[in-house]
Formats: sequence, C-alpha cells, structure tokens
Amino acid sequence: MGIAGALVLSIAGPSNATIMGYTNCVGANVCDFTTPPPNPILANPDNGILLGWNEVQNTVLAADLRVDRVFDPGASFVETDGGGFIIKAGTIVSSHYFQWGPGNGSPAPIEATINLDSQVFAFITETQKLFDSDDALGLARRRRAA
Repeated sequence: MGIAGALVLSIAGPSNATIMGYTNCVGANVCDFTTPPPNPILANPDNGILLGWNEVQNTVLAADLRVDRVFDPGASFVETDGGGFIIKAGTIVSSHYFQWGPGNGSPAPIEATINLDSQVFAFITETQKLFDSDDALGLARRRRAA
C-alpha cells in the first residue's frame, strides 16, 4: 500500500512556499520532486519512488478546509469540532503533494526528511479529505488517473 498526503503551509505575506528537496532518503528507490506536477497523477504507481510536487501557492482559502493534523491547535486560523481540525476560510496557504508506493524492490516503510522553505502547519493524509481538498488546493479530479 502506498502513501499520499498534502502538506498545507501558512504564508505570512505574498510569497511562495517551495519544496527544496530531500535528505536522509532511506528505503525508496528515488526521492524526487517534479515541476510541473505529473499529468495524469497515477493512483497507485507502485514504483518505489517518493515523488513530491508543489500544488497551489499563496492562495486564500475560499471555504473551511478539513485536515488530519495541525502543528499548533491554538493558532488563530485553526478550529476543531467533533470531526477533527479545520483551517478557516480566509487563511493564506500553499500546498504540496507527496506520493509513494512500494515496488521495484523498494521496501516498506521508507524514511525521508522533506525540506521546505516555509513552516508546515497542517497535513492531510486521509483519502477522502485529499479528494475534498482538490478544488481548493490541488489538481482537479479530472487529472487523476484511476
């Protein structure tokens, strides 16, 4: 089984948040990032490659966004309810997507340090939340291959 997750970053002003690369990549055949994003995005690549790409950059959330984890639950732009954490509408964010599936001799689990040029403040890892975030943060569903 592979992993996928979107990282949502807080931006204090008009600037982009960018993937800078990886260090300490262990277990994956390759740790890489790509610009532009893959098109289409393969649902289960199973190739042993940890791949990341920048999605939207420096965008204002038009609606609340459900996330799985937050860096600071007390931040002014974070709410909680019975279903978990919410990043409030009006928050400026950038999004990054990471995908990995075992294969081609790549063992599970893998380990890597992802270097970004901005503080991560939330993670989305649950499949339905990832789909629900596509319109706001990422690539439209039409670009996802089955």
